Amino acid sequence: KDVEFIIDALLYQNISKLLIVITRADTVSKKELQEVIDYTKTSIERQLKALNKDSKLDYILNTIKFIPISGRMALLHRTQREQEAINAGYTLEDTGILEIENYLQETLFGVNSSKSDLIVKSSKSKIKKLIEKELKSLNYEIILLSKSKEELQADLEEFNTKKNANEKIFQAMREDIMVYKQEAKNYIDTLETFIKNELLDLQHIIKQRVFNDVKYSFEKTKKRPENERVKTIIQTAIKDGIIDVIRDYRYKFIKKSQDIGEICEQKYHDFGFVLSHKNDNFDARGFFQDDFKAGFLTTSNDILINKILQEVNQTKANKLVEFDRTIEGFIKNEFEPIEQSIKEKAKTVSELLIENFFKELQEPLHVFEQKLIKDEKALQHRLATFEENEKNKEELIVTLHGKIKKLDYINKGLKL
Repeated sequence: KDVEFIIDALLYQNISKLLIVITRADTVSKKELQEVIDYTKTSIERQLKALNKDSKLDYILNTIKFIPISGRMALLHRTQREQEAINAGYTLEDTGILEIENYLQETLFGVNSSKSDLIVKSSKSKIKKLIEKELKSLNYEIILLSKSKEELQADLEEFNTKKNANEKIFQAMREDIMVYKQEAKNYIDTLETFIKNELLDLQHIIKQRVFNDVKYSFEKTKKRPENERVKTIIQTAIKDGIIDVIRDYRYKFIKKSQDIGEICEQKYHDFGFVLSHKNDNFDARGFFQDDFKAGFLTTSNDILINKILQEVNQTKANKLVEFDRTIEGFIKNEFEPIEQSIKEKAKTVSELLIENFFKELQEPLHVFEQKLIKDEKALQHRLATFEENEKNKEELIVTLHGKIKKLDYINKGLKL
């Protein structure tokens, strides 16, 4: 799952850099740390081959930064207990905390941070698209001005002949898109079963972690674990578990949407639409990159925690089987509203995204229709004002060329 997350983040979420922090570095040797890094790289390579994306290996590995850190030793240095860390063989530099701070400063907070560069590049890209659209319109006006009245009439007749055929193509394309939209909606329903199964697994994980900690505490100290410790175990398990479930849900949802987007893109080509090489309308991963990131951890778990803590405080070393069965029941009962809440939120977000995504899928069709309408009006206008424009045609063409030259100059200055 971690490798899938890395690949999804770097290939499809417009993430330009990824920091992987290897914690508890003081508990393993440098050789073992390197083995962890090498294993991760090998796993990434294997997953990319399975996705037929192995050509992206160098890009991904160059984008990832691995930094081992000893959190405990770094904490000692930062809380005036540096001598303890030094005695253990760790200077402040050895802990890895400085390397992480420098990386974050350089990447996110510094004057030359890549974050600001990405914002500027995104704005430039949008401006370039608008300029290119206007340049096409201006060049078309020049073409019309260079034609005779007879040529313009012939163009308009040909345009009207193709109009009915185009309308049939547009209707067929709309119908196909609606079929895929329904398919996407049906898939949301199947993902509810996925959430249910994943949350069942999470319930077992929570129960097992609490049980194991209580059992370990009785075996080692002959006492029950502290309430605060048990509370942290439950809270962490629920939070991390729900994040994992939503991350995997998001991955499956986006993968399905991406497949549909690619099919629709091919449909456009099959119907004869000319699309740019890189068309963001069909990129589901880019479209959904900022969604599913909030709103799923707002439910309070205090009732569940208090029930489990009460049971922990009452159980005995020889009653662990009963304890296990009791907390299993608590978790099952309290997870019903959690499951319902997550399902409702996921479905609401997904359905809204489906609506917006399919508007994007239809956007090339809308743009093409609008272009034809605009071209038709331009032809009709040129014919209606032919005699008047013929008198100052050269002046009009010079004016249009002047506008094109200015836009070209601006466009060249927008280096991405």
